[in-house]
Amino acid sequence: MENLRESVVESGCRDEAPSPVKLNFFCYDNFELRHLKENQTWEGALEHCRSHYIDLVGATSQDQFDLLSAADKNSMTSHVWVGLRFLTEKWIWVSRSLKHLNFTGSLPSCPAEPYSCGAYNKITGQMENRDCDEKLNFICY
Repeated sequence: MENLRESVVESGCRDEAPSPVKLNFFCYDNFELRHLKENQTWEGALEHCRSHYIDLVGATSQDQFDLLSAADKNSMTSHVWVGLRFLTEKWIWVSRSLKHLNFTGSLPSCPAEPYSCGAYNKITGQMENRDCDEKLNFICY
């Protein structure tokens, strides 16, 4: 039950009970991936996902990485944008904190501009840094 966890910070759920009542609660991360077969820059993909869905997909668990690996089979491009970006001297997922970067392969520790956006390579099954202005398919959730 990796997707089921007791958490306030990680899931974004909030305890709405009035003070001083304290209740336990569970949040369930159950999301459907949407593979968009249109080409966008990384910023364009991020804006599209946030306007029409929730966000660009991240791979912050093995289950999510497996879903990502399965979802990209119908891509028209060899790479798809994901919610991975190099900011403030580290790689971060746009929807979560920095974690599970073992799924990112061999990303450079300090990529040259404009190669600071993350894409999933469907051929190698690895994350790669790409030019943020390149137009690729993308995956939202």
